[in-house]
Amino acid sequence: MVYNDGIAVGRHRRHTDTAKETIRVSAGAPGEFVPVASANSLANGETLRADVNGHVMTIAKVEGEYYAFQEFCTHRFGPLSEGDLHNHEVRCPWHRSCFDVRSGKVTQGPAKVDLKTYHVTIQDGQICVRAPAAVAS
Repeated sequence: MVYNDGIAVGRHRRHTDTAKETIRVSAGAPGEFVPVASANSLANGETLRADVNGHVMTIAKVEGEYYAFQEFCTHRFGPLSEGDLHNHEVRCPWHRSCFDVRSGKVTQGPAKVDLKTYHVTIQDGQICVRAPAAVAS
């Protein structure tokens, strides 16, 4: 069951704190890199949840690198920001599907559809994500 801002039940598999809130960013033109959070706000193995132009995504820090991918698992929409990170894989906390955070590729089912990924860079100490086109409401 998913509640407000993607907060979900089933945190028992998570070894670090979960994202407390969704960071909301309304960006300018699609393709621009927009700041989402301070780079030092994430330690290795931690995640945060962001909504950039209506696209809800997980931002993860793995081995000193930052990755962004869609928040909800392609199997049954489990919240990946609450999943467990191991090396370059995120495991969905609901049904244990695994995805490579670098490419979004499924590495273990039951999911069969890859995740959308987003370009990330660090600029002036900020985690910046390339803004996707806004979702029509």
